[in-house]
Amino acid sequence: MNKRACHVLLCKENESLDVITTIGQAFELRYNEYIQSQQQQANEQQDSLKSSERDQQFQQKSDSNPGQSMSTTINNQAAAPPPPLQNKWNTMNSSDVYKESWFHGKISREEAERLLIRSGDFLVRESAKSSGQFILSGRYRDQFKHLLLVDPEGVIRTKDYEFDSIQHLITYHKAGNIPIVSADSELLLQTPIRRAT
Repeated sequence: MNKRACHVLLCKENESLDVITTIGQAFELRYNEYIQSQQQQANEQQDSLKSSERDQQFQQKSDSNPGQSMSTTINNQAAAPPPPLQNKWNTMNSSDVYKESWFHGKISREEAERLLIRSGDFLVRESAKSSGQFILSGRYRDQFKHLLLVDPEGVIRTKDYEFDSIQHLITYHKAGNIPIVSADSELLLQTPIRRAT
């Protein structure tokens, strides 16, 4: 039975957007996981059917060619294609993010936006409201973006990939000049904003 609940949240000024964005990102992550699991199940069913068909073909060839050796028959069968590669990294949380110069600790959304001057500027901050939650704040094409980096299970991820650490996520997207794509926009990481020492 699917139990659902409706919650009414009272938010302070500008917090409602954070809440709605967080809920939307969580929904999108769950939906993508659901789609991947459906595709994986379909692939497993296809592999099972192909295996069954090969077994039937093998049996038919064995019956029609009793003198042919089993290894010759198996080697003549077409090999099944390898399963599709998953766009995932192994995940492990890392506390070393606190040592990074682009990590600014617990600063507000407004403070982050004041620091992001040019398109491509970015920083990582810790949520002041949710301990252990990290937010990538960036500016791209004169728009500010604030992306949650840790999903509800503690996995560091973007829409398409899972990462070993926040540093891995930043390095992958910055060094590869690969934008982080969200539902309605993208964020390109070009210039890390270093915290004041």
